Amino acid sequence: MSSSAPGHAAGASSDVHPAGQRRGVLPTIALIAALGWAAALPPAHAEQRPEPALPAQMPSATDAAGLHEFYVSPTTTNRFAVHLPSLAVDQNRIVRLMLVVTSRNGVRNVSYDAIDCDQHEYQLLAIGRADGGWTPVGQVKWRPVGGQGVMNTQYVALFEKLCVGGRAADADKLRLRLTSPPAPIMQ
Repeated sequence: MSSSAPGHAAGASSDVHPAGQRRGVLPTIALIAALGWAAALPPAHAEQRPEPALPAQMPSATDAAGLHEFYVSPTTTNRFAVHLPSLAVDQNRIVRLMLVVTSRNGVRNVSYDAIDCDQHEYQLLAIGRADGGWTPVGQVKWRPVGGQGVMNTQYVALFEKLCVGGRAADADKLRLRLTSPPAPIMQ
């Protein structure tokens, strides 16, 4: 009959050194620190992504001409529209546009946004003012389109309409895609 230390099976070797330290603790801590440092680095694609900028000639934030409504979800009472003349595409992957969200009470929120079709992300670039001007967002940040607990259904709907296979078509094709009726459902 063999005796073993409490908590160890008979015949199992112990990872305890004579000094009382467990082997592998320092390498494990080093690995955790390295992984944390690597997670803090920007993704490899971040350097290749063009940073969207506001166009030199912004549309008026109060311009209702050229707005085209699009469907978002049965759970919202808001209306959503894209200002078609504002659509622009950078490197076949970043779509820039003016977005108008109108509540059922008639309150309008106007924004100028960018959607990265390749990375499934969006960013708010500027907020429209009642005088038709724009206020640029101070610290622009890419945010995920959709995802658990994320309430940005308008970006999910836009992503589905504007992005195919991580790419965006040219602006004219996107306008056509937004204004074309949906294909009938096959039965």
